[in-house]
Amino acid sequence: MSYPQHAKAKDVERMLLEMQPTKVICNKLNVGGAVVRNQMRRLGLLRVSLTLEERIRIADARGIDRRCLP
Repeated sequence: MSYPQHAKAKDVERMLLEMQPTKVICNKLNVGGAVVRNQMRRLGLLRVSLTLEERIRIADARGIDRRCLP
């Protein structure tokens, strides 16, 4: 059985691809952690600890503005 997509799923997906922390996504969009985890699972994303330098390199490779990085 298929469930309807959450109303803020596209915004959560966009913020996940911008590498925003889960806490920031939950606070800005006023959603629960389960919504974020479900989107992470749907996109096939894994949680990995990165240094700031590694985040910058990945953001540059993806074409993400560095101001989006925490």
